[in-house]
Amino acid sequence: MEEALSLFQDNAFNVIDIGQFETNGKVGYFVNSLGMGIDAEISDEANRSPLKKWFDFVRAGKLIYLFIFIKKLFSYKPSYMELIIDGNRHLLKKVWFIVIANQPYFAGGMKISTMSKVDDGRLNVNAVHDITL
Repeated sequence: MEEALSLFQDNAFNVIDIGQFETNGKVGYFVNSLGMGIDAEISDEANRSPLKKWFDFVRAGKLIYLFIFIKKLFSYKPSYMELIIDGNRHLLKKVWFIVIANQPYFAGGMKISTMSKVDDGRLNVNAVHDITL
């Protein structure tokens, strides 16, 4: 406990970037990543699934994402999405997912954005769109 408290006393801290987004007139913030599309559906279902507790129990928690991904591949319908980055409008068709990343990993450790760094003043946008299954 003393060691943990000393971090505050020594002013030992790191400044990191925080992402801001707006959707349907509401503003929100994120630290790691923001996902839209199939990846968001996979994360939502994994977090609500009773199977996640079982996968975690057998120390295979990351596999729940792969399990649900395979299931979603056959039911997910890519859609059109509008993305506005620094005032520039991008209309993307047949979007599988868009991930705005502040660090390289998401979804239990999958590397999605190799160039992302939490303190470089940038957010990296990764979009998978206009491709067939």
